Amino acid sequence: MQEIFTVFFGYEGSLKKLLLVFLYLLMLESGVIIAQTYNISGVVVDTADNPINGVSIYLHETKSGAITNNEGKFEIKNVKSGAYHLHIKHLGYESLSKNIKVANADVEIDFHLKSATFEFEQVLVESDMMRTGKAEQTQTIDVVNDDYLLKSLGVNLMQSLEKISGVTFISAGTGVAKPMIRGMGFNRMVTVDNGIVQDGQQWGSDHGLEIDQFGIGRVEILKGPASLVYGSDAMGGLLNLKPMPIPTQGKMAGSLVTSGQNNTNLFATSLMLEANKNGLFFRTRASFREYADYKVPADSFSYNRYVLPLYNNRLKNTAGKEEAFSFTGGINKSWGVTQLTVSAFRQWVGFFPGAHGRPNINQLQNDGNNRNIEYPYQYVEHFKISSNTSVLFKKNWLEIDLGVQQNVRKEKEELHSGVYLPSYKTIDEVLKLVLQVASATFKYHLNRNEKWQHVFGLSLKRKENKIGGYNFLIPAFSVNEGGLFIFSEYRKSEKLTFSGGVRADGGVTNVSGYIDTIYNQELLPILFRMRSTPFNRSYSTLSGSFGFSWVLNSKLNIKYNVGTSFRYPTVAELASNGLHHGAFRYEKGNANLKAERGYQTDLNVTFQKKQVMFRITPFFNYFTHYIYLTPSGKYTTSAEGGGQIYNYKQSNVFFTGYETDVDVHIHHRWHLGFIHDFVYNYNFSTTLPLPFSVPSSVTFEKEYTVVKEHKRFSNVYVGIDSRYVFAQHRVERNEKNTPQYLLFNFSMGSTLLIGKQEVIFVFQVRNLLNQKYFNHLSVYRPLNLPEPGRNITVSLKIPFTIINSKPQ
Repeated sequence: MQEIFTVFFGYEGSLKKLLLVFLYLLMLESGVIIAQTYNISGVVVDTADNPINGVSIYLHETKSGAITNNEGKFEIKNVKSGAYHLHIKHLGYESLSKNIKVANADVEIDFHLKSATFEFEQVLVESDMMRTGKAEQTQTIDVVNDDYLLKSLGVNLMQSLEKISGVTFISAGTGVAKPMIRGMGFNRMVTVDNGIVQDGQQWGSDHGLEIDQFGIGRVEILKGPASLVYGSDAMGGLLNLKPMPIPTQGKMAGSLVTSGQNNTNLFATSLMLEANKNGLFFRTRASFREYADYKVPADSFSYNRYVLPLYNNRLKNTAGKEEAFSFTGGINKSWGVTQLTVSAFRQWVGFFPGAHGRPNINQLQNDGNNRNIEYPYQYVEHFKISSNTSVLFKKNWLEIDLGVQQNVRKEKEELHSGVYLPSYKTIDEVLKLVLQVASATFKYHLNRNEKWQHVFGLSLKRKENKIGGYNFLIPAFSVNEGGLFIFSEYRKSEKLTFSGGVRADGGVTNVSGYIDTIYNQELLPILFRMRSTPFNRSYSTLSGSFGFSWVLNSKLNIKYNVGTSFRYPTVAELASNGLHHGAFRYEKGNANLKAERGYQTDLNVTFQKKQVMFRITPFFNYFTHYIYLTPSGKYTTSAEGGGQIYNYKQSNVFFTGYETDVDVHIHHRWHLGFIHDFVYNYNFSTTLPLPFSVPSSVTFEKEYTVVKEHKRFSNVYVGIDSRYVFAQHRVERNEKNTPQYLLFNFSMGSTLLIGKQEVIFVFQVRNLLNQKYFNHLSVYRPLNLPEPGRNITVSLKIPFTIINSKPQ
């Protein structure tokens, strides 16, 4: 890992200085930041004044908290004077948030919780920038917690989130999924993991997220531009993956999650252990997942007028394996909190033999082993170190997020015919990409009074990408970028909140040259081809946003947001010049591409009355210099790998659409849900839609709570949902139409009490009727390969406590 730290300290000394500032702030605990501390205590009761046991009370700034006892009492100790924000939440009750002040004295405060009618009321939704609740936020943010992820556990993280309106994903089999929000993905949306933007090779359709879904405590989905805070690439939205809360003081505990699926014979397990003693805490997790070739409801498929077999109804070589490990350690005191997280992720994913070329019957022969991973396949490893610190200064606080990452991606395949390599080159390594990233983000939260809040931010990032393998696709490169931003919120009244901000960014991309050497059978060089010429590109942009939230009354809330966004071209778009095996096409970049600019607006109207909630969120986005990949109609020679040549071009485009969510509780046991999303885009240059346009869909779900509370079990539910996806006929040139389909899914679950041990049980059946269908957003769609058939999932979560003592 020496090289990755060289990247970090090599950023012209800037990041090194910022790291020294960060270390200095940590040492303040033993110096000027020591101050007298106080306690926050109180009682939590329901509307009938009955005490509620097990309520979580959580301080936003210090991430410390307490759990109520049988009498509903709680106490948070060692809190210094200042302004704070409390979170109060408990299963089955509406979550609350409250601003409080500690002014040289202990604070006593009581809370009354109301029973939750809707599931979303149990999840506290707050802005990542401000301590702003769901009603006051000007942008659309959906939040789900780890209970939801277990309840809807899929073969990958994105399948677990597919019921959220506006969220879809591009897939390559069952092991690879790339998120999309409102029809925008790849490098037009950002995934943030533990405060650090996840950086891999996001530009590839066959590249997924290198994240352990078992380690996620909470997912926040921001729909719309997030460039103001996260800079380039966040123009389409944000997937914010948050860890579980800091372990409870004086407690050592953990959990074991295990899951099995019949379609791919999947076995997955994850073990977590955590503890907190006097503010010193840790959490460690190890996860493993392995699966076989997936089954489809078909024994053949048609490609290019040929009918080819699928032996044993399985897609050959779609098996895979994942391994993940993470460790977090930190300190939580009255001055704030700091933690360091180290994570490692490894993945092996096989690709259907025809995905890297034209399928033939010899490649599809049954090899007698549906769990082995043969050529072609990809190996990915992602290593990350992240540091998150929050330091309090009376009513203001400073957040510092530092991260270093290394992403290694290798595509393995048998050596192509006619290619000869010297012995020092790996004979089966088609492509090797090594991306190293260092980043630093500083946010200072200034709370002037009860009405005004400001955030001043600085973000810096450096990327270096190295290449290898016997095929060339993109050159080596480095990127330096940084941004300054300010975001403000003004709460005019309890019903009206305004927010807005501006951001200035600059970046420099340095692309290396590359000469491809062709060898003869005697391994002597016979031909040299210039694949990439060295060049530099610099960018600077200014963006901003403005929005408001108007709570007209207890039933109606209107939000509006308008802003500008931007995106720098990636090196794949600027300088690619080779065969992309995962897509079987020859991609050529354009060094003259300009930065994309977006003008985006969206509206959110939410109506809630008693047992009914209705929300509609229309949006409109207009982009100039939008970059897209289009076929040229020309083909490369067999020596260059074959495949049609695709060129990167730019055009003005627009996206529009909406999401509709309806939640109805006709009875305290019955929950009905309805979701409809629609996206429409248009390319002004081609008068056609863009590739990978998301088809419209409708989801209807019903859930019945059989038993709420019992001595031996609780929260027993049964549910069924149906998802209708409309046909997609609005396609780019040479892109296939996709017919409509209707799927049914079944689920049930319960919390069991076996002796004194709690066990959470979840049972799911996806594609209940074993329907044959095609996914328009699948990498395998051009091959006419169907999606997985019926899949039965059984999941168990066993939480356990080793030590539970009172804090000293």
